[in-house]
Amino acid sequence: MIALYRILACTAPILLTTFAVSSGNCDRALRRLEGWTVVKVSSINGEFEGCDYHKPVELIDGTILRCSSYGYQYGYMPDAVLFAKTIKASGQAVVMLRLLVDGELYDMLPMSTRR
Repeated sequence: MIALYRILACTAPILLTTFAVSSGNCDRALRRLEGWTVVKVSSINGEFEGCDYHKPVELIDGTILRCSSYGYQYGYMPDAVLFAKTIKASGQAVVMLRLLVDGELYDMLPMSTRR
């Protein structure tokens, strides 16, 4: 198990860069991530034009996520931080995912890996 300080040391530069857009954006994004766990710190493979429902988003390591929210922004290979949170629904564990891209949060569907 990786110690919390090592995770923070590794993700802090990306999180600080991502949140540097504006303090208001930072506060909103941080409040929406309370209780979430950093799963992966990566970049999006190629152009990113935001999310549309069920649109695939591929990270540079081949991980593929599907958007379950909508939002527009543009970037070429922007940094991305994947967060997860497990909740219980009807007695079963459900994993929720969020992708942070340049200060914007997107709800995502479960991931797969390109073969």
